[in-house]
Amino acid sequence: MPIRPATAPDLPALAAILTRAFWDEDATGRFLHPHRAAYPADVHTYWERRLRPACYDWQTDILLCTAASEESTDAKASERPVGVAVWTRRGRTGQVLGPADPRRALKPLVRALLAVVEWVWPNRAADPAAVRAFKSAAPWFERAFEGREECWELDTLGVEPGFQGRGVGRSLVEWGFERAKMEGVPVGVVCADGTEGFYRACGFVVEGGCVTEGVGNPLAGVRGGSVLFCDP
Repeated sequence: MPIRPATAPDLPALAAILTRAFWDEDATGRFLHPHRAAYPADVHTYWERRLRPACYDWQTDILLCTAASEESTDAKASERPVGVAVWTRRGRTGQVLGPADPRRALKPLVRALLAVVEWVWPNRAADPAAVRAFKSAAPWFERAFEGREECWELDTLGVEPGFQGRGVGRSLVEWGFERAKMEGVPVGVVCADGTEGFYRACGFVVEGGCVTEGVGNPLAGVRGGSVLFCDP
């Protein structure tokens, strides 16, 4: 199945994939969105808002995997997105931008605009306390990557439920492995609940702890969160 870079017009379709793929996942389903059955459209909006800043981040690549649709004979219209991956290059030795490069300001600007939008139109499917917990758990996520600050991180991976088990996810993972191999840096992933076996089979074999553990961790009790790496 072909893989290509995603663009802003692809985001609604990709958000729909992630909504379905993570609907019952413990962290972004049960914990973050306890009211998702009442407000399913707000969950879709959450994923779209999460993806949008990555479109304007020079350190991030959003990839989509497509399959041929049997519902259309038009070549362009028949392209059906079935998988999405967000790969982020951590560290300073990747692509370097000059201090005046406008791309430096795009992601912060988009995040600021989305913060205003979220204040006006809040996520009704989410628990506000869980939203705050995710934000305040950032130090535990950063701690998991200590010693591997230069790496490619698989930030998000989702596959259309009907296409899981067909190699879509593995193909999207291999993209990041190839980039990391060319640069001689590790690859890392924070596993969603139940995905550890898949990632180990893909080559993430080095244990790096768990982002839901530690004294005072606001995500304590949330399932998943294992951090796995593949070192060069």
